[in-house]
This record gives sequence, structure tokens and C-alpha cells, in this order.
Amino acid sequence: MTDTNDPEPTAAAAPATAEARAAAETPAQPAPRRRRGRTTLLIAAALALGAVAGVCGGYVVQADREPTPLAPLAQARLGVDENAVVSGDEAPRDPATRELRKLLISKPKGAGNSSGRAGGEWLALYQYANEYKSPKSMFASLRNNGFQRAVSTTWEQSDRHTEVVLVQFRAGSGGSHDHFRDQLAYTPSSEWAGNDGKPIPGSATGRAFVFNKPQRKAGYLPLYRARAIARRDSVVMDIWVYDSKPISESYIRELAKKQLEKL
Repeated sequence: MTDTNDPEPTAAAAPATAEARAAAETPAQPAPRRRRGRTTLLIAAALALGAVAGVCGGYVVQADREPTPLAPLAQARLGVDENAVVSGDEAPRDPATRELRKLLISKPKGAGNSSGRAGGEWLALYQYANEYKSPKSMFASLRNNGFQRAVSTTWEQSDRHTEVVLVQFRAGSGGSHDHFRDQLAYTPSSEWAGNDGKPIPGSATGRAFVFNKPQRKAGYLPLYRARAIARRDSVVMDIWVYDSKPISESYIRELAKKQLEKL
């Protein structure tokens, strides 16, 4: 795969309902992650100063917690494509595309697994959309842009929590290009990384970011963050790293390089 071969966008399937059509007609905006994701709220758990378990305990609590699903009626109105969303042990119906999990990077030797499955887990469309600031809008955007499937894996190393997500879009939909572009657009802002990041080795457009400032809350340990985003044809790679101590630029760039080499 090459990072510069961006697929040409094609017309998305028409939404099934008036509500979905309205969402689809709304101009797409970069959608920051982690409104209520598995790691954003970790500072509310065992990150308190003096906690015996330290940072890791908080990470594990959040990593094991299922994302809050959309209400059943809301899912029905949005017209969930049962062929496009999978979760748990259920594999995609298309045998030719069951290998996405095998493209996930392996956890480092000695790292603890917190993904629920050693080789990663499938994320349903609603689960992945629920990681964003506006889950309903992101659900409609991903669906209309050809979302096919997503997989994730997470692991723990001392106080460090790492999450790797691969998001695949249907070939020719242009979805991977748009999703990569949108995620890359807001990350340098002062609310997030606060810098333009560094190139990922082996990627023409991918970037790795070490956030300038940690998240702080009175009585809690600081939360340092790093993120790497890159694209290979129909797959977008998104890596997040969290720690109670500063994260080196070399760590996130090398991790991103290794994952990119598997795509």
C-alpha cells in the first residue's frame, strides 16, 4: 500500500431516514475523540495522588468498560448496516477482509493486555463513533463515507497505557482520506497537541504528536498524551499513548513506524 494513493471519493449511499439525511447534509467537521472514551476519564479513577495501584489501575478500569451504546431506537432510526458493524467474537461476513486484526501490532514483550483479546477486538460502528465528541453525527458521517470495520488493541506497561486502532473504509469510497484529514486537522490545535507534530518514518503524510501540556486536575496525577495518525490506502491508523510521566517523541514515532510497516 502507498500513503499517497488517495482513493477518489464516490457518492455515498443515501441515508434511509429524514434524520439521517439531515445529518448527512451537515458539513463534516473534524470530530475530536475521547468525549467519553475508555481512557479520557481515567483520571477520575485510581490516578489520585497516593493511590497504591497508581495510574495503571485507572487505565484498566476504563479499558474494560464497554462504551455507552446509543439508545436502541436511535440506532434503528440511523439504519444500522448489519454487514458493516461487528463486535466481540463476531467476524466480518466477507472472508476476504477478515485479516484486519492480523495487521495490528503485537503488544511489547512483558506488557499487560487490557483489550479483552490478545490479538485485538472488533469495534462496531456505533462503538467507534461513541468515542467522539458528537457520536450521532460521527456515526452518520462514518456510515456515509464507507466505514467497513475497525479493530483495536490496548496494553499496559507500568503507568503507560497504549491504544492502537485501525479503521478500514470501503475501497473507492474516499472515506479513509476524509477521516485521516479530519483527525489530522484538529490535533495540532492548542486544545490538543499544541504543535504540528513530526513526520512518521515511512509515511508521506502521517504525523506523530507529543502533547505540549499534560491534563491536570487538583489532587490527581498529570496525564501526558501522545498521538500518531497515518493512512495506508483504505486503512487509517490511530494510536494514543497516555502516561503519568512525559512521553518521548522517539517512543510514539517508533511505535507508529512499526504499526505502519504492518499495513
